Amino acid sequence: MSGIFGIVNLDGAPVDRQLLERMAKATSRRGPDANAIWCSGGVAFGHALLRVSGEVEGERQPCTLDGHIWVTADARIDGRAELTNTLRAAGCRLAPGTSHAQLILHAYAVLGDKFLQHLVGDFAFALWDSRTATVICARDHFGVRPFFYAKSGSTFVFGSDLDAVLEYPSVSTRLDELAIGDFLLFSTSQDPERSVYRDVRRLPAASQIHLTREAFRVSRYWEIPQPNEVRYRDYAECVERFEEVFSSAVNDRAPSSAVAIELSGGMDSTSIGAALARDKRGAGRAVTAYTNSCGSLVPEDREAEYARMVASHLGMPIVEQAGDKYALFERYEQPVLVTQEPSAIALLAAQYDTFSRIAKSGARVLLTGQGGDAVLGGASPGSSESRWPAYALQRLVEMYRHVRLTGTLRGSGLRSALLAALGRSPSSLPDFPDWIDADFARRTDLHDRWQTRWKIMGAGIGIERELGIPWLASVFESYEVLRMPLVVRHPFFDLRLVDFLVHLPHHMTFGKRILRDAMRGKLPEEILRRPKTGLLGDHVRARFTGGRISIPMERGLTLVEGNYVNRDRYQQAFARYLGGEGSKSTWMSYHMVNPIALNNWLVQRANHNR
Repeated sequence: MSGIFGIVNLDGAPVDRQLLERMAKATSRRGPDANAIWCSGGVAFGHALLRVSGEVEGERQPCTLDGHIWVTADARIDGRAELTNTLRAAGCRLAPGTSHAQLILHAYAVLGDKFLQHLVGDFAFALWDSRTATVICARDHFGVRPFFYAKSGSTFVFGSDLDAVLEYPSVSTRLDELAIGDFLLFSTSQDPERSVYRDVRRLPAASQIHLTREAFRVSRYWEIPQPNEVRYRDYAECVERFEEVFSSAVNDRAPSSAVAIELSGGMDSTSIGAALARDKRGAGRAVTAYTNSCGSLVPEDREAEYARMVASHLGMPIVEQAGDKYALFERYEQPVLVTQEPSAIALLAAQYDTFSRIAKSGARVLLTGQGGDAVLGGASPGSSESRWPAYALQRLVEMYRHVRLTGTLRGSGLRSALLAALGRSPSSLPDFPDWIDADFARRTDLHDRWQTRWKIMGAGIGIERELGIPWLASVFESYEVLRMPLVVRHPFFDLRLVDFLVHLPHHMTFGKRILRDAMRGKLPEEILRRPKTGLLGDHVRARFTGGRISIPMERGLTLVEGNYVNRDRYQQAFARYLGGEGSKSTWMSYHMVNPIALNNWLVQRANHNR
């Protein structure tokens, strides 16, 4: 992956070259291997290249096929064989080694307005068609790759980095209070289009921008598929097909050279390790696992122990980092840890050290197990649009099949279905934090946003609900905040895998059954038998109660108190927290972190603006 940026003056005014150079500098951390700018009249595209050895060689961007259509892309296109066949059937001639960006250009040239429906993978790009004076921008189906933009009069400016967009003189650095409120409550914005700055927007996942002199339109090009159960001859055939799709999702994301894997002791990351270890195409590929140990801080956390067991079983070297040595907000003042937006990652120094170690090893791709819970959550209990008799019969049949396979009603969705029938949510609404400044909460309607968030969280189960959560892309962005020369990829968010799983009945995915069965003989039995559990222990609470925080509390709220936070009430809540309140979940720990994290970011921002 790489970084992209650009400016389009629809009135034809020439683009300021010095401004482009500043945007290039703001993007350079993403792509240290090459930096290029293409400029023609009022249009300028830039690209910062991160070269991944063993993938498509000779990547040069921004690029064109005919001098009329140009693209700058942060992209990895999967399903290349299928796309190539589609293009060749339409008369397109593709040269061997066609790059990802060139595939996007070919798809647009041949398929026209429908080209996005044929792209699979992780991507964010901007395309300029000089024949029609049209800009088309797009972000992948789940929002894995970042894309920010601003529109000021007849000028459109975009980039992988928010800081690059802010370089444009008329883009204001005024903060968006709704985004600030969401961060304090939820650690991330609830609006997929909102950034922390009022003038800068995010392009939501599965969305495109269509821009001409006459119109500006943001629209979705893809919707989560609705369940339409696909029948297999037997369960074994279904497991076999799952293995094929899952293996492609993993190995399409792994270069033939060095690759790192974020390994815990759960089913998701260990299954990715197993798929890498068994891939015949990966002969000679150097795979190294990375894990964090926190056993001395939280004794019940055995993730590193399980990770070592799996690495040994797969014959995979493992690098263990002592995560328990880090204090909250350690080294937060260092420039390399300054983020573009507030970050609730209180252990950002640990993430930086791990990523640095991976990059120094020669690997430029990190695979994670993120998304296993979302895509293997099973089918939803049903749609509110379903007619009740047909829905009730469908649910009874599904529960019968679930019990036959699992021997229990647990996980069948019975409780959610009953509550839905009664018009009730399966989740109770937590108390709104009283330390939010009352005037701030009033003018931003935070109480309503609080209730909306929890209604979404309680709206049933299943892959459609999980993938439809508005803040899903924040999961990927948490890996992007450091903007290091490392591509982070998430195989469970593969469109082909999602399309396969969304059509399976719930009893096949309950407890990640199909994944466990696919991994039999490939992973240790102890891993396969582990029940799905939440995070063991509260690492943040353990640090707070042990005084493991790098910022004296008297300096932790200097810029947020009076504006966003009532200091006295926060301190009272913090005292109750230290006394054990909210210890049954990690939710209150996030609430204690967020005001300090926001304050740190505001301090960093003020220092930068000096």
